[in-house]
Amino acid sequence: MKQWLDRVTGIVTMYKLVIVALAGIGVVLGLAGVAGIVRILVSVLPGLPSTRPLVIATLVAMLVGIVLAACGIPARRAMRVSPTEALRIE
Repeated sequence: MKQWLDRVTGIVTMYKLVIVALAGIGVVLGLAGVAGIVRILVSVLPGLPSTRPLVIATLVAMLVGIVLAACGIPARRAMRVSPTEALRIE
């Protein structure tokens, strides 16, 4: 039983690492896109204030939280179902 639990824990850890890596890639690409768009908008509209680091950091934290919840909640629900029951239902 302990070997099975260790394997499940390892799979969950691996899944969480993949989620965090994908969220990190999304944040980096999103920040690069925002930086480019802000430069374009500031050059077109000179009176436009530039973005504040605190606002960007808050949005990044919210985005990562949403990604973790959106991926983690269905994964936890799927872990509770026995594979034989899932195949029997189909």
